[in-house]
Amino acid sequence: MKYYMPKKNIHKEDVESIAICFKNGDYFVVDREEIYNVFFHFYDELVWDGRAAVPVCEIGYVKINFKSDQTLKRRPEALLYDEKLYRQNRKEYLENRILNEQGIEKVIIFNQSSWSEAIKGDIYATKESDGSIYINFRKNEKYGSSSEKTVYINLGNVIKKNVKKIEFGFENCDCFEVFKDEIIDLQLEFLPILERNGCGRSRILKYGHIKLKFSKNETDRRCDVNTSSKEKKKISHLIKRLCSKKTSPVDITS
Repeated sequence: MKYYMPKKNIHKEDVESIAICFKNGDYFVVDREEIYNVFFHFYDELVWDGRAAVPVCEIGYVKINFKSDQTLKRRPEALLYDEKLYRQNRKEYLENRILNEQGIEKVIIFNQSSWSEAIKGDIYATKESDGSIYINFRKNEKYGSSSEKTVYINLGNVIKKNVKKIEFGFENCDCFEVFKDEIIDLQLEFLPILERNGCGRSRILKYGHIKLKFSKNETDRRCDVNTSSKEKKKISHLIKRLCSKKTSPVDITS
């Protein structure tokens, strides 16, 4: 089934900061003071990225003027395998890293109004004569057309036999997992539109049900529920959290 939402135009004034993410998991953040300009034109079809669908840029760029440590208001967040070199000379390290190693997987745009947008594509970096760095997106025919005013993704039905596990997420950021063998029945129907979910987009549940029978084997269960450590993985507590009178359908967010 095809799921869709309107394309979003992103302008420089929308951008509070940008994370440059590498294929090996490294990333660094560039704040507004170093971002000179941005431009994105998106393909019509989204791609799946982890837990959400994200747009692919057909053509575009991020223009950056890295500042020296002495002129920065603050040193933005970064997670890098050779952080020692980064701390010695941030400007020199980042320029060398993106120009010589390339390997940029995606950029994530952060907005002051709390939305964020992960953008993928064929990405490469160049340096201009004025010293500015361009993170460029180039065309790739495999991503299809770019003429529509909406973006979409084709996703199959959620079928019980294909589900390995389910993670329940709550408004207060509590979450826990249930495993394949604990899922007795699953019937879900989705709306044909997408909504924002973190840096990407997810389907909206129209109606349905999930029938569970918790296993006593809790060794590997991911569980992050706000309770005492002694109760944390007790099945009775997870059932109480899921079925409590204080838990409304709105409280379960994903």
